[in-house]
Amino acid sequence: MSNSNKRIAVVLASFRVGGAERAMVNLAIGFHQKAMNVQLVVVEKKRDLYSFLHEEIPVHELQKKRARFSLFAFRKYLIRESPDVLIVAQTHVQIMVLLSILLTRWKGHIILNEQSTFSSNTTQKFLRFLARVLFRRADAITVVSRGSSVDFASIFPSLKRKISVIPNPVFSEDILNSKEEDVDHPFFHPKNFPIVLAVGRLSPEKNYTYLLQAFSHVLKKREARLIILGEGSEKKELLDFAKKHDILPYISLPGNVKNPYAFMSRCDVFTLSSTYEGLPSVLIEALACGCNIVSVDCQHGPSEILNGGQLGILISQGNPEKYAEEIINLFKAKHNLKEKLNRAKDFSVERITEMYSDLINRLD
Repeated sequence: MSNSNKRIAVVLASFRVGGAERAMVNLAIGFHQKAMNVQLVVVEKKRDLYSFLHEEIPVHELQKKRARFSLFAFRKYLIRESPDVLIVAQTHVQIMVLLSILLTRWKGHIILNEQSTFSSNTTQKFLRFLARVLFRRADAITVVSRGSSVDFASIFPSLKRKISVIPNPVFSEDILNSKEEDVDHPFFHPKNFPIVLAVGRLSPEKNYTYLLQAFSHVLKKREARLIILGEGSEKKELLDFAKKHDILPYISLPGNVKNPYAFMSRCDVFTLSSTYEGLPSVLIEALACGCNIVSVDCQHGPSEILNGGQLGILISQGNPEKYAEEIINLFKAKHNLKEKLNRAKDFSVERITEMYSDLINRLD
């Protein structure tokens, strides 16, 4: 059966703003653009990214609050729709899908997608146990970076031959169009000081406390502003930290914004401070927007994206003074726009969709 005739279902938890969610939405859009028969299955349809979908892409909502409550709803979906291929992101969703398959006679192909570093991102013992038992049913595993591949294979050595490194589909021409739009934020009107930008969920693994520590050292040498775009559980903690260290007037946490690319194209330095990643899409987006970049050299992803530090500064954890120094050094650095844009295009929706299409062909 040709890929154009296969019914492909991309399965994820929701449409919230996040790297995994945006990657799966982009993949579905890429399949649709190739005239492939694709649909999205979500536990819950709410959240921001739903508005980015093409109207022609069907969305099946399981209408549950949690993946663990969706077992029988997904079983009904499988029996009713009987897709030929499932592409499933996020460990808790993958386990739900694999358990549902055990309750049916579905005989299609399943591709599991690992978005992060499994050893760091999946720490619950029960989830790890279920993964060891159930992941053997997968026909293929896609991981988003070489480092993530090594990590995954070390935990699941019996699945090593099924692993393929396929980066996330991130770049599209929409980024180049969106980055030219105006920014509605007081730090830019007027823009009197250099602006440092970070984008990502306000959660522990993003390590924004380390960024705030570094930014406090920046302010000792140079007046500047810091914006962190995103929502999450650590917002109050970060604001309390900023207040305690007398930097609150110089930072802004405005939450999620519809167009982060306009912020990226106008900031002086883009930074990533995570303790671990899989393939941080925000770095690819920042390259597309021509940003000067300082990133923690965490496992795994930043070094791969930035070509070992050729396209951005890579720093270690635990040295906020050095972090601050590199930020200040980049305030007046050249942007190397063409080289950065060319690297971002390596992660284009069109290119990555083709890689998935080739993988699906090999499963027959």
